Amino acid sequence: MDNELTQKLYNVDWEAVIPELNRYAVSRLNILGLYPAHSCEDVVNESIMRVLNGDRKWDSDKYPDILIFMMSVIKSVCSHILESKIAEDERYKKIKEKSNDADNNDEEFYKQALEEIKELLSDDDELLLMYYSMVEGNHKDKELAEDLGVEITEIRNMKKRMRRRISSLGERLGIKCQKKEKS
Repeated sequence: MDNELTQKLYNVDWEAVIPELNRYAVSRLNILGLYPAHSCEDVVNESIMRVLNGDRKWDSDKYPDILIFMMSVIKSVCSHILESKIAEDERYKKIKEKSNDADNNDEEFYKQALEEIKELLSDDDELLLMYYSMVEGNHKDKELAEDLGVEITEIRNMKKRMRRRISSLGERLGIKCQKKEKS
């Protein structure tokens, strides 16, 4: 982050802005049916962190009012939460549809598999960040590149590394990990 932007962020009256952001976050979470399951404070904090760490870049010429810009970041974070919830619900549904045994606890199997994937990736911060981004619903190379702040070619290389890492888990579970065919 450049010094000028850092100074602008430092000069923001956060004590006045944060209550407005909290109100906006509550309204967005309510509209999306995610409140009170998700805390408005967590959404606001996540949004501020995305700006401070450079994941979301504030163009103060385009958005001179930090409040308007932060509201767009909050809207994005809320959308990611909703997409993640929908994707998670869909994944659970697909796993349950594939189950032949009504007593099989697919949800526990799925959670265990996700934990094992996290463990397999735990020593590679880049892959772990990409994994979390994918869990949030970012699956396309462009989405991942934007979320992680890297080039698309790097995302493709990271996906190859991830595939190699988790293929051993797939073999243990009887699932073949393969490259998605281009159409």
